[in-house]
Amino acid sequence: MPGQKENVAYGVCFDLDNGKGIEYLCGVEVSKDTSASDLPQNFELRQLPSYTYAVFEHDAHVSEIQQTCDIIWKE
Repeated sequence: MPGQKENVAYGVCFDLDNGKGIEYLCGVEVSKDTSASDLPQNFELRQLPSYTYAVFEHDAHVSEIQQTCDIIWKE
C-alpha cells in the first residue's frame, strides 16, 4: 500500500445511527502525506480522530463481526 506504515491491518466498526447494523472498515495506517489519489482504485482515505479507543479481538470470519459487536455491547 503506498505510504503504509508498518505491516499492521486494523478493523474498525462504526455503529450506524439508523439502527440497521454496523459499517466495517478494514484498513492500514498511512503516512500523513498520502493522498487519496495515491491509493488503488476503490480504496478510501479516512482520517480517524485522536481518541482513546476500545480494542477487541475478533478471530472469526468477518461475516461474524456483528455477533462479536453484540457480545461487546451486551456483556
